[in-house]
Amino acid sequence: MSLYTPLADAVVSLLNANTFSQPFTAQRVYDPMRPMETMEQLRVDVVLADKKCHPMDRSREANEVKIDIFVRQVINAPAGSQQEQTQLDGLLSLMEDISDYMNLQANRRPPNALWAGWQESELVYPYIPSHLRSARQYTSLLRLTYFVATAAVGTL
Repeated sequence: MSLYTPLADAVVSLLNANTFSQPFTAQRVYDPMRPMETMEQLRVDVVLADKKCHPMDRSREANEVKIDIFVRQVINAPAGSQQEQTQLDGLLSLMEDISDYMNLQANRRPPNALWAGWQESELVYPYIPSHLRSARQYTSLLRLTYFVATAAVGTL
């Protein structure tokens, strides 16, 4: 059974089912750093990040599956201005809201992936300074970690 895509799709569904301070439609993607389509568009991308597997017992494996959520938007306000500060504060607040929301939902397990249990959330990058300097783009990364028990290979 594939663990990646159903879990990432469940995260997308959770995000799109809620109303946040700024409107967006989350998407599952493979390349979160692809060029932005428009200068004004807020992007929320869900990306397959990592999977670790180790034996639990003779018949089961423990899988730690990581899903990344990227929030990106081009900053149009002049560098160092109050408008820039306000726009950046709003984007960071959005990422914190997403983190809080996913933590609440994940404790009950994602509805479309009841077999996955939330372990932790990590705000890996509240923002990436080099993106802001070089591309005038806000980029933030939240990493969700889920636990999934599966049948060990060769024991089916």
